[in-house]
Amino acid sequence: MKLSLDETWHYCLEMWKSIGEKKPRGGYRLGGSPNNIHNAKVNWLRENGFDPACVASQCFFCDYVSRYSWPSCSNCPGKEIDSKFDCRDNRYCYYASPKKFYAKLVELNEIRLKFEHAKFVINRYIINPNRSETDMETILNEIQEERIRQLKLWGNEADDLNTRNDWAAYICKYVADGAYSEREKRFSEDNFRQCLIKAGALCVAAIEAIDRLGKLPQTDLESSIQKHLNRG
Repeated sequence: MKLSLDETWHYCLEMWKSIGEKKPRGGYRLGGSPNNIHNAKVNWLRENGFDPACVASQCFFCDYVSRYSWPSCSNCPGKEIDSKFDCRDNRYCYYASPKKFYAKLVELNEIRLKFEHAKFVINRYIINPNRSETDMETILNEIQEERIRQLKLWGNEADDLNTRNDWAAYICKYVADGAYSEREKRFSEDNFRQCLIKAGALCVAAIEAIDRLGKLPQTDLESSIQKHLNRG
């Protein structure tokens, strides 16, 4: 999977909120029981349109880390916020106390969002206090930095499979996420701006794919029409 860090946090929170609310009377177990926590995670993933086999350890945090290397607790997004975070901590163990685990994730996410906002404010008003709202060079540099980050994560192989419909959907998704901010249940100009930077980087990626391939892969409809014409 190729979820962004924001998406990783969003789906992780959604999963554990649901699992906590559905906790059976006897609680969850690690194995050998109908109330196996693994089964609860698999069921949630399927119910929400994910293929459990494509989510490392059926955990969004583990899956996010797996794009760099085999999932390691030391690289967990939760530990990026609190170095002492451990999903097996007895105070909020993910399978023994899923509601407390969800509450811990909410706490960490609130810290994360405040930290991201603080970074934005420092960069905009302290590091670059004289930057005007129409400083095109600065904005383009931010888009370039985001595009470089995307390349380091995923390269060009996946991009080369995208049809024009795929590109339009991905770009619109980021714009819509910023405009409606469904993840955070609130709107902020900072979040909208960040999403627009990501959308801008995706526009660059699409242009790169066109220049690299000369022609984008066909959509399903185009392929069907081409097959029909070939038969004729």
